[in-house]
Amino acid sequence: MPKQFRFQPIEPLVPERIREARLARGMTAIDLASCVGVTRQAISKYELGIAEPSSIVINEIARSLNMPLSFFHKPLSAPENQGTVFFRSLKTNAVRAKDILTVKIQWAAQLSKILAEEILFPDADLPTLPEKFLQSASYSYDDIEEITMFLRKYWKIGTAPISNMSRLLESHGIVVASVKTGFSETDACSAVIGKRPFIFLDLQKECAVRTRFNMAHELGHLLLHQDISQVELEDRNTLNRIEREANQFASCFLLPRVSFLLDIRSTSLMSFLPLKEKWKVSIQAMVYRCRELEVFSENQMIYIQKQISAKRWRKNEPYDDVWPCENAVILRTASQMLIDRGDYTKEEFTSLFRLPSKDIEEICGLPSGYLSAESLSKPIVIDFNSSRDKK
Repeated sequence: MPKQFRFQPIEPLVPERIREARLARGMTAIDLASCVGVTRQAISKYELGIAEPSSIVINEIARSLNMPLSFFHKPLSAPENQGTVFFRSLKTNAVRAKDILTVKIQWAAQLSKILAEEILFPDADLPTLPEKFLQSASYSYDDIEEITMFLRKYWKIGTAPISNMSRLLESHGIVVASVKTGFSETDACSAVIGKRPFIFLDLQKECAVRTRFNMAHELGHLLLHQDISQVELEDRNTLNRIEREANQFASCFLLPRVSFLLDIRSTSLMSFLPLKEKWKVSIQAMVYRCRELEVFSENQMIYIQKQISAKRWRKNEPYDDVWPCENAVILRTASQMLIDRGDYTKEEFTSLFRLPSKDIEEICGLPSGYLSAESLSKPIVIDFNSSRDKK
């Protein structure tokens, strides 16, 4: 009787990829076990490499997680040197959202690295702060005001309103990538991976002025807080401090004192509507900026806050439902260039990363469906009419 051999694929299964895919989908081990029809313990063993799933089970895992089978055989690469990841929220309810972001941060970095090997990206251009700002563990309000002006001067953008925040960041080598977690607890996060600064936007809540403020907030972290370790962020006081500093940075950077004050001609709430169009900053952010600049008395501030509540502008202001969010262009343009110039077909481009086309489209900001099966190629039509029929 011939000896039976078990088929061994060229690339072995990589257990860590199962957990990676599960976290990317915001699922617990119990969730995945329920979908696949195995026990939670079995999923844990698969992820730890203690047991290997059968071909039927791994196919079901791939289907449940909406991942190509090739992803689970993708070899692990040496991790990039990653700095602190600054999440906007550490609420208990945000744990799954943070898991999703943590994985997709790595995916975005991997996509960026491969694309940057083919397309020349702008060099990262974040300045080193002057020595006088590095003497203490925290920044005063005046420090942050001065630092934002220092950065505007370094980037040669003067004190005018910033017309497009995402283009400004990307022109200075900061890659902006988008993700959707499906949760409302997170807005954005940032990190330096390798030598490249990244800002990741969770576009679950799409609002143009909020997105711009989030980008400025994350820029503040990248510039002010790179010496803060991930462990230090577990301290609530440290977290609160750097969040306050990043908010102050965003406010000062988007609304420079010297030019913004020239536009304040009235304390009427309605007077901020045309200013919102000019500065592309929320009315509430401008009101708080006015308080910081001592334009409003305490009584005026209380009155304006009551007006905002009465008009139900706390969550949704005028123009919020009209203005589109700014689109990042580096990853999208690089992807389209490689495909348009014929370096890769859409099938080859998608298989290059071993990720679903939907995830690549999301991270790179490509149009929905750009890489999907329906748009991969035009059908070839063959005319089967005989020569006799044409006579």
